[in-house]
Amino acid sequence: MAGPKERPLRHSKDAMEEARARQALDQGDWGVLSTVGQDGWPYGVPLSYVVLDNALYVHGAPVGHRAENVGLSPRVSFCVVASTTARPDEVDRDYESVIVFGTAKAVVGAEKRRALEAFLEKYCAPVKASTREYLTREIDRTFVVRVAIERLTGKIHKAGPLAPPAPTQP
Repeated sequence: MAGPKERPLRHSKDAMEEARARQALDQGDWGVLSTVGQDGWPYGVPLSYVVLDNALYVHGAPVGHRAENVGLSPRVSFCVVASTTARPDEVDRDYESVIVFGTAKAVVGAEKRRALEAFLEKYCAPVKASTREYLTREIDRTFVVRVAIERLTGKIHKAGPLAPPAPTQP
């Protein structure tokens, strides 16, 4: 399967270096996983996530749109808005965003446990013994998906001053 097509950003001045995009991805709290269903309709769902090595992991129930769509078509994207600040005087906003393009696959066994433990470290630190016990009880009922990162793009936008108004015609 060929990887996602490279496409330059329309505002290339806003392009993020790959290292900074990976850092923003690592620091993000949640993102939107986008898949395509059997009927051809797109489906985006907001999810928490973790990044391990060159893969992004999400989890949830083993039934529903996400699970079905990943089984039908493994090509996905995942968008994270790492930070945003409104700039009302400029009628704009500052933001950092990252889009991951990759191939999704359900994981099991040691990889699944490693991903779920990474979720505990990211979202439940410090991890208590009772939290680890919960993971052990629920692991078989949890669907974990690895998105192998094939390409990622990052964008950082800083608002500038408003353009002066156009001269009026007499």
